[in-house]
Amino acid sequence: MAALLVAGSAPALAAAPAATAVVSAAGVRAAGDNLIENGDFEGYFRGWNTGSTPGAQQILDGGPTGKYLQVTPGGYVEQSVDVKPDTAYELMLNTATPQLSATVRLSGAGSSGSGSQEYRYDNREWKEHTVRFTTSPESTRVTLRLYSSSVGYFDDVRLAESLCGALKQPGRS
Repeated sequence: MAALLVAGSAPALAAAPAATAVVSAAGVRAAGDNLIENGDFEGYFRGWNTGSTPGAQQILDGGPTGKYLQVTPGGYVEQSVDVKPDTAYELMLNTATPQLSATVRLSGAGSSGSGSQEYRYDNREWKEHTVRFTTSPESTRVTLRLYSSSVGYFDDVRLAESLCGALKQPGRS
């Protein structure tokens, strides 16, 4: 299973690229700075902390826009980003999983930096996914972790403030 974990702690993030709007068949979805450094992996592992298992995470050619990340069991990459409290965000990424499903887990955006949500994808071909979430009034930092229990491919990872504004969460006004 390939997964993306968003947690509430990790090392500092370097400066993000300039502001852009993401446009696809669904239209304009998010604007502002991409908070993920090197989410297209064109700079190899720049901006990402890697797991300690040699060869379990590799950058390969031939993804949707060039280079992409391949993660196998025991490998992972992660990156922490600062977020604004009580703010809507959109996490967008391309995944492909030749064997099992890909999982996106959002943690650290809930109350007191806790809470998690999981989203599973089982696409064999490259496909873009979007996860929308709103940080809690206490959230100031999230960590993205990409990993796999079989083989998972990731590319074009983007996190930006949503154009849609704050999303309602259960129990919140």
